[in-house]
Amino acid sequence: MGIAIVGAGNGYPPLELPGDHRNQSNQPARVDTAQAAAQVAERRRAVNAEIGATASDLEKISLAFNKKLRFVVNEELDQVVVKVIDPETDKVIKELPPEELQRLHLKIKEMIGLLFDETV
Repeated sequence: MGIAIVGAGNGYPPLELPGDHRNQSNQPARVDTAQAAAQVAERRRAVNAEIGATASDLEKISLAFNKKLRFVVNEELDQVVVKVIDPETDKVIKELPPEELQRLHLKIKEMIGLLFDETV
């Protein structure tokens, strides 16, 4: 949206403000969905890499407590799952959030998807 000095035929063009995404016809600028999707995918990869690096550091620190921690990103839920593992037997002692809660969360997301049509 541009700002113009009020007056008939003053000859001043509209002033473009920072973050103004309108073109000359005062219509919203078109967003290239393929480009937007690529940006989202790139951001997701960067976040996942950052989470992976942090998780690796936390796993090393957890060895000081005689427990192993494994951090996994549940892609379906976009959620980090923490598994506490006995280092001697390599068995999962505890999983946070519990597997049952993860399944329930997925079912709820599916039901919401059936009830509401989500548009971006």
